[in-house]
Amino acid sequence: MSKSCIIFGSSRNDGNTQKMVDVIQELTGAKVYNLNDYKISYYSYKHDNNDDFIPLFKQIVEYDHIIFATPVYWYTMSAVMKTFFDRISEPLRTNEHLTDALKGKSMLLFNMSSSSEIYPFFHHAFEQSANFLNMVYKGHVHCWLENKSLPDSVLGNIKLLLKDSNITK
Repeated sequence: MSKSCIIFGSSRNDGNTQKMVDVIQELTGAKVYNLNDYKISYYSYKHDNNDDFIPLFKQIVEYDHIIFATPVYWYTMSAVMKTFFDRISEPLRTNEHLTDALKGKSMLLFNMSSSSEIYPFFHHAFEQSANFLNMVYKGHVHCWLENKSLPDSVLGNIKLLLKDSNITK
């Protein structure tokens, strides 16, 4: 089994997205990194941030599969996830070996919404970022809850993407 991690970025630690993360973690055994547990500052052109981003990023690049989990906020990723993505460009200028370490690794996306309505371009920022970083974008699954749990169709889609990506336990 290859090493996988889940980057969890939501404003709530115990909301619907956490329920989705729990399912993915159970299916994969992946290490979960909750972005709320870290101090990650906004991108600085001076590269003078003194926060947890670089130490966290050094851990993440050690994984073969990087799974992103975010709610849909205003048709895009959460603010904490966007801040994390903005900071990925920092090592491109200051620690290039860190972003080079992402080459060939796989990226998957799972997003949580309040309904089954799919936002057709939601995944594009992730897919384009993977392409830019020379990662392999494996796909995404749009999730929602019915009666406080993932519907069977969503669960099936999660399992299929994980299986096709060789990430299941």
